[in-house]
Amino acid sequence: MEDDHQWELCNDDGFIFKRKRRRIDAPPPPEADESAAEKLRREPQSLPSPSSSTDSAGSSLLRDLLLQVEAQEAIIRDVSNLCDIAEAVCVKREEQFKQTLFDLPIWVSPNDLMEVLCGDDDDDD
Repeated sequence: MEDDHQWELCNDDGFIFKRKRRRIDAPPPPEADESAAEKLRREPQSLPSPSSSTDSAGSSLLRDLLLQVEAQEAIIRDVSNLCDIAEAVCVKREEQFKQTLFDLPIWVSPNDLMEVLCGDDDDDD
């Protein structure tokens, strides 16, 4: 019975699973909150102003990221073109296959069909 209290059922977009129940930590004492807030208030004032080296590193990183995105765009464009070519080839083959079915002879009666099928055996004798 105690084991059931340690587990909880979770529903993540229709996927239901069991996981250990999380422990809720006690809230920190109020004086700790006040000291943390005061520390955060003082922190932005103590940060140094950004230097030119930071700006150049940031612009260099941005330039590298833009180059990566452009390369990925070119790759996606190439793959898209390959997919278009493959689709065109498949459509062409499907049309050729359909045409072979349309080109099959049609017999007026089953007797005509049997004559054609059995006629090949007479030539072998």
